[in-house]
Amino acid sequence: MHQLVQGAEQQKSWIDWVGKFQRKIEGYRDFAPDQRKELLQGLLTSIEVHLMDRQTHWLEINFKIPLVGDALVYNHPSQKAKGYTVKEGQTALMLELMSRPYGKKKPIEIRA
Repeated sequence: MHQLVQGAEQQKSWIDWVGKFQRKIEGYRDFAPDQRKELLQGLLTSIEVHLMDRQTHWLEINFKIPLVGDALVYNHPSQKAKGYTVKEGQTALMLELMSRPYGKKKPIEIRA
């Protein structure tokens, strides 16, 4: 029984953390350019641009920690209080961008 209570507490703690993190991320929209730059310097190692042709290019975004595709994997999905493991993500993200006829870029596909 103690494990169920402990698992429920961990679950609530995780959900609270995720909610706080989401609100924090939403607040980044209000950052000044120098604040955004500082934030990105703390998260990224590099951004590389690969030109494919005149209308298509790839952005390779490399993170300092494995943020891309990480997830919680529950031991028993129907009984989340029984615990979980963290599936480690990757440190790179590839984005394909294509130019529209009127000049704006649109993300086409995301590949991790």
